[in-house]
Amino acid sequence: MTDPTPIVNIGEFAKPIDTFIKSIEKAVGTWYEPTHMKKRAMAERYVAIVEAMTKIEISEIERRSFARMLHEAVREQENIDRIVEFAKYELREDARPEELEDDWLHLFFKKAKDFSDEQMQKIWSHILAEEANNPGTYSKRTLNQLEVLGKDDAELLTAVCNFVWIINGRRFPLIFDKLNNTYAEYGLDALKLEHLDDIGLITYTPVRGFKLPGLLRMEYFDKELVWDPVENGEFDLGKAIFTKTGEELASLCKVSAIDGFYDDLIRLWYEKSYALWCPWPRKKQTAADQNHT
Repeated sequence: MTDPTPIVNIGEFAKPIDTFIKSIEKAVGTWYEPTHMKKRAMAERYVAIVEAMTKIEISEIERRSFARMLHEAVREQENIDRIVEFAKYELREDARPEELEDDWLHLFFKKAKDFSDEQMQKIWSHILAEEANNPGTYSKRTLNQLEVLGKDDAELLTAVCNFVWIINGRRFPLIFDKLNNTYAEYGLDALKLEHLDDIGLITYTPVRGFKLPGLLRMEYFDKELVWDPVENGEFDLGKAIFTKTGEELASLCKVSAIDGFYDDLIRLWYEKSYALWCPWPRKKQTAADQNHT
């Protein structure tokens, strides 16, 4: 496992980092220091405690129980240290770690301490850093969901996120029956979407669907459109939307634009006679115009 590599000059962010560490200590009583120093000190204490235990008049099973608990505590502390170490380098200069809630931090470390895999530690560290940057970003429900989220579920959520548009600042997975062949190429079908509904990450309604009113600014990676509601009333979002937990977890997914997906939606919206225009340049265009630009 590699040590976290600084990507910024830590000196510039000394104050938020110091406040960040103190907030963690206040909430969970974690004594934190640089990882290499902590590992050496913990190893020395571990050996000293085990040696002392051999001199105490306790049964063999008690001795083994204490040794096991000590070993688990050391492993959990190392996991916590790694997560905090990774998180430090994602703190912004305007971070507000002093606003981190003690209850949120306590639950966070209760859930995160069992993860030894580096990739999972980086996910947990990103959540911790973003919560310090902007308190209230991640709910306690999301922490609970992430703890039990299996690898297959995470991959399924990531597949859905490749089809996400940002609409008025929120994430929406645009799922339409006419594009089922495209979704199938990424392992998505009705059963998989129903599964994501069952575990509380999306709300999937194959019959009714969802609509959104009002002026909409829509983004798909580097492409941007605006929908004018004057003539059309409500905008069809398709068959699925994220739950609050699903949307928070979706922000963690590494995704890429799907070739042809933007053009497929333009054709679909043209069939619905939606009035769409591109804000740059500010020339109002129809969906048909967009399809040929």
